[in-house]
Amino acid sequence: MPFAMFDYQGGITNFVGLTLFQPIFAILMSILTVIFCGLVGLPIRLNSKLNTWWRTHFYVSILIGVLGLVACVISLMPGFVEEITYRMDGINMTQTVPN
Repeated sequence: MPFAMFDYQGGITNFVGLTLFQPIFAILMSILTVIFCGLVGLPIRLNSKLNTWWRTHFYVSILIGVLGLVACVISLMPGFVEEITYRMDGINMTQTVPN
């Protein structure tokens, strides 16, 4: 949602897309993520050896979460942002997008 709000360029159609479709898409993606993580985590919970290892090495999940956040921050750094030029309504427009 923050990326969508930063990308807002005015107009009624963009406003409808931002207020209606973006939250619906976010909810659907959240549901799919929970289902995917549940399916991936199920073998860890069912296998007692794997479950014991995962519980004793709990810091692995924290490390994976931190690495994901670092990757999101790095994508916004100037070296990883690209500038796209496109034509809309006969006018050339330039937009910066995280990679």
